[in-house]
Amino acid sequence: MNPLRTLSLLLCSSALTLGSLGSLGCASAPETQPAQHDLEAEADATIAEMARSDSSLPPLLADAEGFVVFPTVGEGAVVAGAANGVGVLYESGRPIGYAELREGSFGAQVGGQAYSQLVVFRSERALEAFKREPLEFSAEASATVLTEGAAASAPFADGRAVFIDDESGAMVEASVAGQVIRYEPES
Repeated sequence: MNPLRTLSLLLCSSALTLGSLGSLGCASAPETQPAQHDLEAEADATIAEMARSDSSLPPLLADAEGFVVFPTVGEGAVVAGAANGVGVLYESGRPIGYAELREGSFGAQVGGQAYSQLVVFRSERALEAFKREPLEFSAEASATVLTEGAAASAPFADGRAVFIDDESGAMVEASVAGQVIRYEPES
């Protein structure tokens, strides 16, 4: 993970939490070719890092219709919480566009963290649905923390599975409840 991007996303999440930037947003799809190339390089590096954490991931990705990888998702909370990130959507192994992740929550919470997230689309139907309309995770939605062999036994719901890679290794379980992910085609 890029430390500067991680710090930026954590600060944006904290600011969103406090409401000062709620209408502006923080992470957005890259608009320039150099920024697009940088994000795609980060996404490729994240996939390679995830594959080192779980050797069952590359075969899963090879068989998938597509996947979106968020190199860094930043979360921040002070009673209300927010998370955001920007990622790359791959179809047939090649980048075809970008995705923006937003999440909001409320409850007893304080702190911040950063992690990588991967959403795998097993079926063409699930991938095409994501490209047409935002993906919204329900209150019951959870993610599989990447450890050796996790991808081979990951649960798929509605043709998709979500994986989290936390470099610190501190995450035992991960929730994606309340996340909304929007697709933006390459321009």
